[in-house]
Amino acid sequence: MVGNSANNPGFLHITGTGSSLTTAGTPYISIGGGTNSPAIMVVDAGATVSGNFALAVNGNTNADATFSIRDTGSSLTSANNVTVGISGASNRMSLLEVKSGATFYTTANTYLFNDAVIHVGAGSTYTSWNYLTLGDNTAANASATLMGTGTVSSSNFGLYLFGRIRPGDTPEAAGTGTLTLDGPTRMSSLTTSLFEFTAPSNYDRINITGPLLSEDFASLGSLVLDFEFAPSLSETFTIFSVSGSISGDFTDVIWSGLATGGTLSWVGGDLVISNVSAIPEPSVSFSLAAAGVGATVVWLRRKRKNFLLPAFAAR
Repeated sequence: MVGNSANNPGFLHITGTGSSLTTAGTPYISIGGGTNSPAIMVVDAGATVSGNFALAVNGNTNADATFSIRDTGSSLTSANNVTVGISGASNRMSLLEVKSGATFYTTANTYLFNDAVIHVGAGSTYTSWNYLTLGDNTAANASATLMGTGTVSSSNFGLYLFGRIRPGDTPEAAGTGTLTLDGPTRMSSLTTSLFEFTAPSNYDRINITGPLLSEDFASLGSLVLDFEFAPSLSETFTIFSVSGSISGDFTDVIWSGLATGGTLSWVGGDLVISNVSAIPEPSVSFSLAAAGVGATVVWLRRKRKNFLLPAFAAR
């Protein structure tokens, strides 16, 4: 246990090729959980962690908790569940990050609850073979966040994403890039997908290998489209690419940072923004059903770069 008791900060660093932590039986690796006890566990520079352990990353009062695995050759392999955050509780940040070419693999399940974040960086893979749940399809845990530019995979039951999805972002800053979701992906009315656009070829994307399904058989949640430049009428932006079937649609679209709006439409498995045009007054909204996206649309005239950033962004 790292930082598990009150007023007792903890730090564990496993580093270097050949360095390893191997567990026997079914132990429990716990990072954080103690009041006023920030906790960090780092695995890097080719080190490995393996065993039949359960992993918990739980921030608590006045204490963030972080598990970070990074660098090519660094890996974690577990045959038990991973839990990040505490259900229904409003705690400090609980962060699990996999970056710089590292890999994380559990043959069991991953659960993310309130104030929990998984960040998967470029060249890195997070695999939860059985299934991964971002939130639990209740409002109490809808602030759980998945972000990054790597690959998140679940090839058995799939990914249940009922919180915030932020392709391109890191815990330190907003950014742009492509997040890959590998496996059946389910969203609901509680899902919020946020995309930033900084230039015609520099914007966020989500690629889904497998079907995209609505958990409540209707809604795929909300889209927040944050433009930091003014695109031309001829420009198009593909924000989702789905290789499987698509069930449901996005129920709300928020345009941020533009004095113009656009058209959203499914073209095969791609969700495409096109036909940027002038907008009505901000108080006016209407349905995009005719464009193939059955959504209520709202425009925000002033840029809000940090719109819906997770609470830890200011920490």
